[in-house]
Amino acid sequence: VGTRRPNELFLYDMSGNVYEWCSDWYSEEYFSKGQMINPYNSTPSSCKVNRGGGWPNDEPNLLVFYRHHDSPTAVYNFLGFRICRTVYEDY
Repeated sequence: VGTRRPNELFLYDMSGNVYEWCSDWYSEEYFSKGQMINPYNSTPSSCKVNRGGGWPNDEPNLLVFYRHHDSPTAVYNFLGFRICRTVYEDY
């Protein structure tokens, strides 16, 4: 913990610990059809998106934009979540 450099917000260890669940649904072709900036797929499917890679992964998969998917009922010790909220431009 704390052995790597902080990110641009001076936060340490924000990637590579666990995959993080995302609120959008997974679709193989979403990025070829959906929006490219702040993409969010609200159409339900059998899987939800998770990102970032977890401790059992090799370095190429430990990137925040690494995109994976699992059943919403999946439980793994390398899959977690981050509490966050939408920030609106008028803040």
